[in-house]
Amino acid sequence: MYREIVTRRAEAYCHLFFHCCMGDESLVRRETAFTVAKYVEGGLNANVDLIDEMYRYRVYRPYIHNESDFLNYLVRIINPASPITLYFY
Repeated sequence: MYREIVTRRAEAYCHLFFHCCMGDESLVRRETAFTVAKYVEGGLNANVDLIDEMYRYRVYRPYIHNESDFLNYLVRIINPASPITLYFY
């Protein structure tokens, strides 16, 4: 399901942050502020609507049965110079 929803790099970054921050089903204010700050800092907010993407994430989240496949999919779309750079970001 997520393969049809997340197709662009900016979306993949967004959904990766949501997964890291919302994976435990509890989104707290500081996690939301962190995510939004990173998007504004990186200029990604011009390419995606964070509210729409959050809704999309919540729709398919219950259907992620293999987290490793999901994360690998997002990393392939983001295509970083080195996957370790995602941790630093």
